[in-house]
Amino acid sequence: MEISWDHTPLRFDEKKRIEKLGGKINLNDKNGDAPRVMKNIAVTRAFGDTQLKKSKILISEPEINEILLMPEDHFVVLATDGLWDVLSDEEVISIVQSTEDNLQASQQLINQAVQLGSKDNISCVVIYLTWVVEKQ
Repeated sequence: MEISWDHTPLRFDEKKRIEKLGGKINLNDKNGDAPRVMKNIAVTRAFGDTQLKKSKILISEPEINEILLMPEDHFVVLATDGLWDVLSDEEVISIVQSTEDNLQASQQLINQAVQLGSKDNISCVVIYLTWVVEKQ
């Protein structure tokens, strides 16, 4: 189950927010380059880039979603867009299910993203969930 959504310049709500503040989304399909905010950054929320942050076009406010985990949930994968740009949810699930070691699963995901040519930063954490049933 996907519990977060990328903050890309093509996301309608993010594009609308940026344009309302006077920002511009540059579409650049040359060399497979991603759309960029003000010809600069390929995301609409980030911690860096002080120039765009001063103009309030780039924000670092996170989008927070709360979900209730259930016993049928076996793991959580937290990863940057460098991983998700090149691997589908199904591919990630398959790799994580092939091991029970979170460090090994994280490394396999990172290695696969590199092999597939990810051009962005790649960070990944796999958290296996263990359920304990308490007797009442």
